[in-house]
Amino acid sequence: MTSVIIAGDSWGLGEWGGNITYGISHKGIEQYFNDYGFRVENVSSPGASNKFSISLLSQTLQSKSFDYIFWFQSEPLRDIPPINFKSVLEISEKQYDLLVKSYTTLNEIGQPVYCLGGCSKINVEMISSFHNLIPVIPSITEFLLQDYKHPSVWQSNPDVVIPENYLDLDSLKQVINWYEEKLRLSNYTEMFYPDGSHPNRYGHKIIYNYIMENVIGDRF
Repeated sequence: MTSVIIAGDSWGLGEWGGNITYGISHKGIEQYFNDYGFRVENVSSPGASNKFSISLLSQTLQSKSFDYIFWFQSEPLRDIPPINFKSVLEISEKQYDLLVKSYTTLNEIGQPVYCLGGCSKINVEMISSFHNLIPVIPSITEFLLQDYKHPSVWQSNPDVVIPENYLDLDSLKQVINWYEEKLRLSNYTEMFYPDGSHPNRYGHKIIYNYIMENVIGDRF
């Protein structure tokens, strides 16, 4: 039996029912893999940082093996406590450094990891240096929504990036724009209803179909 493990944050858990406190209303790609007959383990965790999800994945792989590993990339800034950033450039540089660390650790798992950009876009240029990491879908939002541009910072924890007394005016405007772009997802009810922040079961089905065609491929 083909085996699959899914790791990441809330995006790896499926469709959320209107409010994150309401729980999962559909298990997304996990459910579709199960329905196909695969053995599936999901170690995704709501609000997980990349550092945490990679650590949990690595621990699981110490005692179990899987044919396919799928990892949903979260917001890099979740790896750190709130910081008083002074500019957008400083935010970008910190994100870059955190992603390098995440990709390095993930690559050390030593087998192919199929990566999906959830809360944050995969840095395709950077990840190309890591031979075990395959960017299957660099940005799920942009994959599902042709007219949507994923914000550079997801701002799941606004305290990290919105210290108004530190950011210069232009940087603050950019941060506000990032936040507005995140909120705009709720307008795309076909793919991001009911909670407006995570792909629903229909979005996950498109993701699953793409994975089956482009990753699992001719084996099935």
